[in-house]
Amino acid sequence: MADLKISQLPTLAESDIAATDELAVVDTSASQTSKATVKALLEKGFTLVDTGSVPSTALAGIPSGSVSSGTVVAGAITYDKIDANDIGRGLSVDTSAGNIGLSNSVTAGSKGGIVFNQYGLVTGTQNIPSADLPLSTTSAVGGVSVSTGLAISGAGALSIATGGVTYDMLDSADVGRGLSIDSSAGNIGISNSVSAGSKSGISFNAQGLITGVSALIPSADLPKAGTSTSAIGGIFVASSGSGLTLDASTGELKVDTAGLSSAQIGTGAVQTGNLDSGAVTDAKVTDVSGAKLLAGTVTYDKIDANDISRGLSVDTSAGNIGLSNSVSGGAASKAGISYDQYGQITSVAALIPATDLPAATTSTLGAISVSNGLSVTAGGALSVSGITNAMLGTDSVQTSQIQNNAVNNDKISGVSGAKVTAGTLSPNALNSSNVTNGLTVSAGNLQIDNSVSGGAASFAGISYSAAGLITSVSALVPSSDLPIASSTALGAIKVGSNFSIDSSTGVLSIDTDGITQANLSDDCVGTAELAAGAVDNTALGTGLSGAKISNNTLPAVAIVSTDLDRSINLSGNKIGINNAVTAATHSGIAFNSEGLITGTSAILSTELPIASSSAVGAVSVASNSGLAVTAGGALSLATTTSGQTINGFVYNDFGQITGATNIASTDLPKATTTAIGAVKIPTSSSPLAVDAAGTLSIAASGVVASTNVTKFDVNAQGFVTNASALTGADIPAHSADLCTSGTLPIARIGTGQIDKSKFSNDSTTVFGSITQTGFPSGTFSGQLFFDSVEEDLYLYDGAAWQPITTLTKGSLKFAGTYDANTSTVAAVTASGAAIGLTVGQQLPTPNENTDGSYVIVSVGGTPTGIPNGPTGQLTPPDYILSVSNSSGSSWVEIDLSTTTSNPTAANVSVTSGWGGSSSTVQTALAELSSGKIGVGGGNVTGVLKIENAGSLQWEGSPNTFELTLTVEDPTADRTLTLPDRTGTLITDQDSATVTSAMVSTDLSNTNIAANAAIAFTKLAGLTAGNILVGNSSGEVASVAMTGHVAISDSGATTIQASSVADSMITGTISASKLEAGSTSNAGVLQLVDSTSSSSTTLAATGASVKSAYDLASQADTTASAAAAKSGATFTGNVIISDAKELRFGEVTSTGSNYISFKAPDSIASDISLVWPDTAPSAGQILKANASNANQLEWSSDAIDVAAANLTGTTIASNVVTSSLTTVGTLGSLTVSGTISGDVTGALTGNADTATTLATARAINGVSFDGSADITVTAAALTLTGTSLNSAITGSSLTAVGTLTGLTVDGDVQFSGAANNVVWDKSDNALEFADNAKATFGDSGDLAIWHNSSDNFIDTKWNLTIRKDAGAETLAKFNNNGAVELYHDNVKTFETISTGITISGSRNVNSVDDAILKFGILDSNGNEKKAQITSNKVSDIHSTLEFGTTISNSYGERMRIDSSGRLLLGTTTGSTSGASNNAFLSVVGNGASATGEGQLNLWKKAAPAADNVLGQINFCGDTSGDAGAVIKGEADLAWDQGGDNTDHAGRLTFFTVPDNSSVATERMRIDKNGVVILNNGNGHTHATLILSKADAGAAKLEFDVGTAQKAYIELDAAEDLVHYGATGVSQVFYAGGSTALTINASQNATFAGTVSDSKGDLRRIPANEQTGSGGSYLLVAADAGKVVRQEAVGVTVNTNVMTQGAVVTIINHSGSDQTITQGSGFTLYNTATTNDGSKTLASRGMATIWYSAQDVGYISGAGLTDA
Repeated sequence: MADLKISQLPTLAESDIAATDELAVVDTSASQTSKATVKALLEKGFTLVDTGSVPSTALAGIPSGSVSSGTVVAGAITYDKIDANDIGRGLSVDTSAGNIGLSNSVTAGSKGGIVFNQYGLVTGTQNIPSADLPLSTTSAVGGVSVSTGLAISGAGALSIATGGVTYDMLDSADVGRGLSIDSSAGNIGISNSVSAGSKSGISFNAQGLITGVSALIPSADLPKAGTSTSAIGGIFVASSGSGLTLDASTGELKVDTAGLSSAQIGTGAVQTGNLDSGAVTDAKVTDVSGAKLLAGTVTYDKIDANDISRGLSVDTSAGNIGLSNSVSGGAASKAGISYDQYGQITSVAALIPATDLPAATTSTLGAISVSNGLSVTAGGALSVSGITNAMLGTDSVQTSQIQNNAVNNDKISGVSGAKVTAGTLSPNALNSSNVTNGLTVSAGNLQIDNSVSGGAASFAGISYSAAGLITSVSALVPSSDLPIASSTALGAIKVGSNFSIDSSTGVLSIDTDGITQANLSDDCVGTAELAAGAVDNTALGTGLSGAKISNNTLPAVAIVSTDLDRSINLSGNKIGINNAVTAATHSGIAFNSEGLITGTSAILSTELPIASSSAVGAVSVASNSGLAVTAGGALSLATTTSGQTINGFVYNDFGQITGATNIASTDLPKATTTAIGAVKIPTSSSPLAVDAAGTLSIAASGVVASTNVTKFDVNAQGFVTNASALTGADIPAHSADLCTSGTLPIARIGTGQIDKSKFSNDSTTVFGSITQTGFPSGTFSGQLFFDSVEEDLYLYDGAAWQPITTLTKGSLKFAGTYDANTSTVAAVTASGAAIGLTVGQQLPTPNENTDGSYVIVSVGGTPTGIPNGPTGQLTPPDYILSVSNSSGSSWVEIDLSTTTSNPTAANVSVTSGWGGSSSTVQTALAELSSGKIGVGGGNVTGVLKIENAGSLQWEGSPNTFELTLTVEDPTADRTLTLPDRTGTLITDQDSATVTSAMVSTDLSNTNIAANAAIAFTKLAGLTAGNILVGNSSGEVASVAMTGHVAISDSGATTIQASSVADSMITGTISASKLEAGSTSNAGVLQLVDSTSSSSTTLAATGASVKSAYDLASQADTTASAAAAKSGATFTGNVIISDAKELRFGEVTSTGSNYISFKAPDSIASDISLVWPDTAPSAGQILKANASNANQLEWSSDAIDVAAANLTGTTIASNVVTSSLTTVGTLGSLTVSGTISGDVTGALTGNADTATTLATARAINGVSFDGSADITVTAAALTLTGTSLNSAITGSSLTAVGTLTGLTVDGDVQFSGAANNVVWDKSDNALEFADNAKATFGDSGDLAIWHNSSDNFIDTKWNLTIRKDAGAETLAKFNNNGAVELYHDNVKTFETISTGITISGSRNVNSVDDAILKFGILDSNGNEKKAQITSNKVSDIHSTLEFGTTISNSYGERMRIDSSGRLLLGTTTGSTSGASNNAFLSVVGNGASATGEGQLNLWKKAAPAADNVLGQINFCGDTSGDAGAVIKGEADLAWDQGGDNTDHAGRLTFFTVPDNSSVATERMRIDKNGVVILNNGNGHTHATLILSKADAGAAKLEFDVGTAQKAYIELDAAEDLVHYGATGVSQVFYAGGSTALTINASQNATFAGTVSDSKGDLRRIPANEQTGSGGSYLLVAADAGKVVRQEAVGVTVNTNVMTQGAVVTIINHSGSDQTITQGSGFTLYNTATTNDGSKTLASRGMATIWYSAQDVGYISGAGLTDA
């Protein structure tokens, strides 16, 4: 830019100055002008300013908070620069001393090990002086000093001094738990005293201390084992006869190896797993069911050939069972059925070939094709094509046209019960599965299957019959039947005081003022029950707790400052502690910077003074000192164990034996399989017994000893409980592998029992490929082999595989051509030469060798001399085929000439498959003969091209091995050249093939592969320890290792001692080679730069240390600048932006509610509110200062309502009255009503007295002052004003200009060109003449008019008729669209292209009938109507009828009658029986008695599986909730095959359980007719109720379509009968296995335990009594039990048992017991016939049988009359 003077430069605004802007500066040091930036000038300039030269006014512009603390020079801010209001929390400004310091003052000193100065600051810590410790008491922990009897170590461990505690130092009350002080003896000892002795192998002294233990408990000390559950004890085993053996060295008890006798093995005890494989031999088997044999294990030779017939036979040579049939002509097919040579159908074509069907004629049956009005479906159904319903006359199919029984069950979709002739339907015709829900068919009667216990009665106001039917209902439930309500159960009540009840409605309510103070419980009125403001000052009592004041609502200033004391003060409107110390923890006390204790912890032992003999201090208790100390610090003697009784000894917590008892059985260890111990004998089901002497033996099982039994029942202990002969049912299924000998009769295999599942894979036919693997090895004659590649079938004859037919794939061989004219062979192929064909010669005699070979006739003629061949005319291309079969060999003509149009080979066209040019068979044969190589060999003069899938294969000796030459698919042209020499090619699989003669003598290094492994043995010998190196000549030389490294002859190298020097290390040494450094070891360390490493082994670099330091410094700075969560003082502004809240939360333990302050979402400008600087008085409120609204001040919360003090200018609008007698001077007054009374006083103006206007006014030029009337007249041209006088009634005006309004009182006529419109006042109508139109719109869009006969509304657009300017739509007429009618603004009628749509309900009023008619015209104009008619039945009843036209005949199709019933196909329904109450009746439309009523529920689309087709809901009220549902569902997806035949369906029945609204499936009838109850709804059981008639039976019958049936029946006698088919067992399953079998011989077998209420029927339950309560009284529950009494006896009372009850009594004691005959009871001794009480000897047993409740018979062992 041009040079300018400084004064000419543009001004740079202050706001535009940037740091990088440049200034011109004279550099005096360099005598030149230089440039400097504004920023650099200012930064340097401040350092050059003289001290004190910057005035304070120059600093006023520095923004607040912009100077950081780091910028201020240390020590520059003095105390008086700090606002004293900003100093608190224990600090204050001392203006006299000129400093800031702690405001706290105490006497410097120490306490509890804490040293503090005069300001209360902790200056140090020390061990707590013993004088500061509280003394220990019996209730408080504290310091102690050690005196006589105790010792303390240097570490403070307190212990009892050796010999220091004497007996007299102990308080006798403190000596217990087995110890006592003997003052006379002067010692402490065990106070226990027993007789020294031994028990259970344990010896003890007189004090009860154990002195010795023997190796075993003496047997004399062991209790004897008994049979009760608690009688565990010792046993011994008899030397013989017990079936047990005992190893005396180990104590192992086991069953004697001599074996158990049959009497000792329980019935059924031998299970499958107990039998050894092969143990069941033929001699042990009496009869085996074929079902016991495993599938596929019975071979043909096990079957008796005499038992095979009906088309089967046994081929012993082939070793199989096969068909004995042979079809003449072999395998073939007919009528679409293919069969093999045995007559077995091998396949069936989809359809019979049309060629196999005879054509139908007018006289014979046959096949047809359809056309001309007929059609046939894919399923072959023939029908008349195009026949419609209109082509069939109404009711054209009559009963006579339906064959008898033609309408079967499948043809009936549903028959109304009205179609069944009355009295003809037997209840037995009902499907028993459909008679449920309380009904049953019994004895031919349909009846209710229910019987109420107790018979007919009534309850809860409901009377019912004996069958449970409700017969009547009372108006109310009798109060006697209502349960009384309680605090836990619903029930009835009666009304007491405080309540009232409306007797007409039963509404219970509380009386007015019915609730008194007596009815209210304490604390029952909560916050929610109190009305706002209900608790006023009067309601509040005195002495209210401050805890009732809400949290965070009481300001600090509300507290009287004089009430703050003891280091608490109010500063900055905040209450705080004025103390400050350094926060620390000492002597277990943690305190903060204000000196408040913030927590406590355990006092460290190092902080306690150690107790000594002269000073109180802390002690520790050594583990072996004999003392113990509790968590509470209580010192006591230590306990060594927990006192208890074991093995007969009682000892206390100090281990002292205080007593001894007999060893209880519970003290004995229980014997296990590895340890010796006591055992007990079960009370039942045990083969063991023990006598009173403890002798253990095996009890006799009751089975008679025998060696001639094959079936044993063995119990769980392995003892035989029953022995008998095996039956077939006893033998489980076994593998046939166990049948090692004998012959299985054919009778053992059921007819038709050997199915495909019994044959294993390849058991009859082997699959393979002859070309790939050759023939398989045949295993038996008759075995089949199927060549899956060539599709040939072979049969093994025991020596070789024979083709099933003589012609198999590949078995036909082309042998040459034949000249029938000369009867000679014309040409020969290789196959022909192999069978002896010679050109020019006759065909050879056919034989097995020529079988399958054929020649083609090339020249026609009648041959002669063909051996066993044809003699008739042969024409090309006939075949002559050699066929050999069981009847011999022959040449057979294959006549092809009749099926071809070109009889010579030259005329048969062919397409070359080998690249030749021949187009006929003749030339192709010639081309093949001359241009192709025969199998015998030949020369190839061109390229022999083998595709990549082909190969060359050489066969050596005829076997299954060949040599194949093949190639990989070449990616480019490759050439392999064979050398001109004789020899053997080498492959990569050769070994030791290359000889030295074959290796070139000029091999070089380049000929040896880089990875060639030359064995060291190929090298020359090497001196031990030498290495190979290259010498100066460049050759490999053997030298010895020298220098710093040595090598051994094993290859081990070592570095010689002192060989490695620093100069030798030039690279990096891996840290893993150096010893790792640690805090105790010098070594290598890994450095890490990370500042977040958690490693304890990595060393930090300087950078990471600096980073960590910087981060710590930054965190410290940030922490110092941050406010603590516990509280802080802010010296700057605290900004809460984005309309966030400042929240004050309640005490955490109370909840999470808070009070908050927040800014509005939008603020026009900054608002600063200044709080008042004083505390408010009680009742004051916070308000804005009158002169400074931003200054808040406390103000009295009172409104001055004195009239003299009212302010403002307007009375509130809701003040409508007043008692004012004067209002002062009003500027104006508007009175909208009447002013009553006189208006007195002076009125300004002349209104009060004036009779004229003060100023006259001119009216149309005439002056008017109000004193008199005036008359105004004027010419029309001079008229003024806006209205004519009402007296002017006429005018001669022809135009009136523009009128803003016109009122005509009379008729008005609007004359048109041809038609007039008149307003006729007398008619109050605007009348349009004919053809006069009222048009609307700019283009006549809407016209309303009338001609001489019709009315018209013409519209070009949509027409809407509305009410109240669109508030309601009445009708719409849409252009080219629908007409819509509305009711109450809701569309209810609409025309559509196909008719009309009506929404909602409609009313059609008529005197008697109302008809809604739908008229449809056919092509001839005849009406085919449908209509809905409402017929009046009476003044209060009507019907609704629906009719349609069928075949020109109109008739009613459906009716809703006056009873609300829906009738389909009928007009009356049924008027009797249950149908009279049916609200839906469907009557068939057929005229005959067989016409059925149908009700179709449709699903419109083809249903998927499980889709609902239709549903019937049974609802109980208007809510629509169903209580029961019947659904028709698709069991499978329909029409999957596309032939409209897949319509599998099912019925499901649902009911709603109690306390639910959800229907649950209860029963299902699936597509197969299977009835399933409670299908998959999670119920544990399904319930099926079959009810029987009074005299009949309820039956559940199982019919499998044979004469054999089974059923379960509740017969007329109400006996439940299970009836099985004749000769068939009834089997009951549980858990998937047989539980109970009842065979045809009425024998029942239970697979498991048979039990009743008493338990297992094989066991007798016991009632064990100890006799502690005296003689035991028999109770009813003892029936069927054994009462084992240990003492006293048993009492038998009357009225306890019923007839037939049995009770067994055992005296389980060593003395006699009395069985007492109770009062009123007679107890007969069956041995003596005497009644009375009985005596039962020790261990005796007696059984009582009750003949009546007061009579019993007793018998037993050890029983005598008392």
